[in-house]
Order: sequence, then C-alpha cells, then structure tokens
Amino acid sequence: ELQVGDSELSSATTLLNRALTLGTQGATGTLSASDRSDLGQEVSQVMDEMVNIANTTFNGAYVFAGTAGGPAYTADPTQPDGVTYNGNTGANQVQIAPGATVTINQPGSQIFQNGSGSIFQSLNDLKKALNSNDPAGAQTAVIELSSAVKQLGQQRVFYGSTLNRLSSTQTFLSNEQQNLTQQETTLVGTDDFGRIALDHLR
Repeated sequence: ELQVGDSELSSATTLLNRALTLGTQGATGTLSASDRSDLGQEVSQVMDEMVNIANTTFNGAYVFAGTAGGPAYTADPTQPDGVTYNGNTGANQVQIAPGATVTINQPGSQIFQNGSGSIFQSLNDLKKALNSNDPAGAQTAVIELSSAVKQLGQQRVFYGSTLNRLSSTQTFLSNEQQNLTQQETTLVGTDDFGRIALDHLR
C-alpha cells in the first residue's frame, strides 16, 4: 500500500507540473480567449486525473480515504475546490514487530487539500481563470500551484521514510532468521554427535 501510494503521488507531481506549464502559458498576455479556453480544458482533464489518483485502491481499500471505506473524493462543482472529500482523518496501521506498529497511509484531506497548498483548490482556480480569459487570475493560480507542488513533496516524505523503515526492518528480520537457522543447525549437529558418542561408549 505504501509503494502504491508513493507511486501515485509521483504521478500527481507530474500532473501538477503539467498544470504549471499550462498556467504559465495562460498567464501570457498575448493569448486569445480561445487559446485560454483550450488550456482550461486541459487543466480540467488534469483535475479529473487527479481525482482518479486520489481514489486509488489497493486490495479493495481506498489508499487516500483515511480509514473510511468508499471513494476518497467525488467531483463537486458547487465546492470552491471542485471536489468533496468523503474520507476521514484517520490512518491505517500494521504491526511490524512485537510492540511496534507503523502507519501505512495518509488521509487525502492532508495530502490534497492541505492549508499550506491545496492541490484541488489551485487546479480549480486555474481552470476558472483560463475559462474566463483572466491572465492575472491564471498567474495567481500558478503561484498557488507552486505551493501545492511543494506541499505534495513534503507529504511524500512520509511514504519514502516509512518505506525505508520497513526495508530496514525486513533486512533485520531476515538476518535474525538466518542466524536462528544457523544456530538450529549447530545444535542439531551437536545433538547428533552426542548420540553417536554415547552409542560408541555403550
């Protein structure tokens, strides 16, 4: 689940960078209203893809819905950011060792709608600015998008660091298993030698 989440957020970063390019083009004063409208349609497609990413599933569970079941997001044009979050703020945990648990997901509201840089809000603002032929509004949305990209990068740190922790734990457990197997082999060999020696004495 962590690997899937990290991979999808990488795709989200690529989408946001595409939106930044579209927004930068749309903020250029020389474009026509028709050109900006075309860019707005592309941003709308980016937003649809972002909703799909936010609704990623793994083994039937929605990765970014917190601990809730069902899709994390639904499109909602009545909302300022164009979506409604259906998940909760919880996070799933699994036990990786006796007395040790690890969190394996982050809620979508923290990733995609963080107050420091809301992805959906910035995309929706950019789409509206382009569709209304507002280059100044597009420039403002580009600044919002830049913050959203930075915020997403910070959220991805969780996935990277947790994956590293699990990798280290897996290596430790593998080494422990190997050591125990070697000890077991040594003990069995010693036991066999003892029986042979006892039989010889008899």
